[in-house]
Amino acid sequence: MPIDVFDYERVGGSVAHASFDLAVELGCSSIVLLGQDLAFSKDGVQYSNHADLHSSEEDKLRDRLRVYGDDVEVKGWDGEKVISNNTFVGFAKAFEYHARNLEKKDVKLFNCTEGG
Repeated sequence: MPIDVFDYERVGGSVAHASFDLAVELGCSSIVLLGQDLAFSKDGVQYSNHADLHSSEEDKLRDRLRVYGDDVEVKGWDGEKVISNNTFVGFAKAFEYHARNLEKKDVKLFNCTEGG
């Protein structure tokens, strides 16, 4: 018997997008986004400075640029400028696009990230 291959409709590049798509496909009537701030803290930390395995600041910056692209200034939830990067901006735009399309499916989306 052949295995059916599921093609994600709401692609975005992160596991959060895949989870979002799965929730829609499973028929969830409400979806919560949590921890999707997609920016750095004021001191430049991504999500936890305790998870950093780099031996030097130079290594850390080189790897961050290679993985996430250039840093960019974007408007935060409070209207103030925050530092993000090209990858996170792309993730955010994908969520915005998919959220607009949820209106057709009657799915409620709640942004429970700080500032919502």
